[in-house]
Amino acid sequence: MHSRVIRNFFHLGAYQLANLLYPILISPYLISKVGIDNFGLLVSAQALMTFLIIICDYGFNMTATKDISLSSNNMKSVEVIFNSVMCVKFLLLFVCFIFLLFLISFVPFFISHSFLFLISFLIPLGRTFFPIWFFQGMQKMQYLIFYSFFSKGIAAVLIFSLVNYREDYLIVNPIIGGMDFLATLIIIIIAKNKFKLSFFLPGIKNIKEQTKKSFFMFTSIFFSNISTNLGVIILGNFVSPIDLGIYSVAERAILLIKQFPLIIFQAVYPHVSRMWIESKIYFFRYIKNLFFFLLICISLIAFFTASFSETISLFFSHENNKEIGILLKYMVCLTIISGLNIPAFIVILLTEKTKFFSSLVVFANIFYLLIGFFLSYKYGYWGIVIAILICDLIITIANNFMAIKLKLFYSDNKTSIKISEVNIN
Repeated sequence: MHSRVIRNFFHLGAYQLANLLYPILISPYLISKVGIDNFGLLVSAQALMTFLIIICDYGFNMTATKDISLSSNNMKSVEVIFNSVMCVKFLLLFVCFIFLLFLISFVPFFISHSFLFLISFLIPLGRTFFPIWFFQGMQKMQYLIFYSFFSKGIAAVLIFSLVNYREDYLIVNPIIGGMDFLATLIIIIIAKNKFKLSFFLPGIKNIKEQTKKSFFMFTSIFFSNISTNLGVIILGNFVSPIDLGIYSVAERAILLIKQFPLIIFQAVYPHVSRMWIESKIYFFRYIKNLFFFLLICISLIAFFTASFSETISLFFSHENNKEIGILLKYMVCLTIISGLNIPAFIVILLTEKTKFFSSLVVFANIFYLLIGFFLSYKYGYWGIVIAILICDLIITIANNFMAIKLKLFYSDNKTSIKISEVNIN
């Protein structure tokens, strides 16, 4: 079992490595060619597209992964789950396109850059149907490596070849989305042939079941990503393109660091899902060890980032921009806070306390929106950093407090605890 987790970690690590290397290689080049102001606009469009992708994912990366993992020995059940999820995603993608048309028709910031946002829709078109949840559930994550290196590799070559002037920033997002779409098409063909999947229109009952099952998880992920992806969009309404670009560079670096705990989560989640059913004693012990492992690793990464913030700033922007370096030193705190949320999130997910988590995330991010607009208006990018910090603290503290009340971190390892027996009132 441990060898499978290690193998999953390796494959997911390679998958995320491509996702990490891509912006590290591309961002400095883009800034040097299109300027930091146009780079800020690019990141704004990508942030909105990421938000639309989250809507289309609808929490299936969590719920469908678990369902397929538990049904992996029954391909008929797997096929029903696969096709039901794909149908829901198609409907949500259509809704997202209508929403985008509304934004570029009525919201001033989006009207000013309507063509950029419209052609950037190729990104969610390319990524929505990539079935990462299927391969995670089947624990065949080696196929993720092909997808990531193929799409990112070809996109990087095209960007280096075709983006040479400031006005070329308009072709960056279509290149990214186009390569994602091509890679997704290939990977679906591979899934069909390798696992003998049949594609069909599932019954309304199956679609409703998947939709209902993922609702609270979708709500949680949707609102939790407000602070992650809408910051740069909120800023676009209040700061200059240069300041927007400065924040975008710092944010891009921090998002890269945040990939580490995400890799850990994706690697262990299928394993702990089975462990939760088979042995709660080992599950509790595993979660406790995971918490301290993440605390040590993320703290070391944060210390390294803060120590070399000016070097990182110079690498991305090709100039000694002290504002980016200072931003990095403060924003690195966000990586520690969000990383320590992972073990508690796993506990809440597997103990089916998603309603609690959903309510918490909705509250925290509505609060973030209320203070985010005000603080951004008053203090620029420093205001949005403060708003994100407050939001992440609320979520992480509350989740870990719930996990402690459930006695999962500090339970007696010799006794199997049933969740229904724990008083959480």
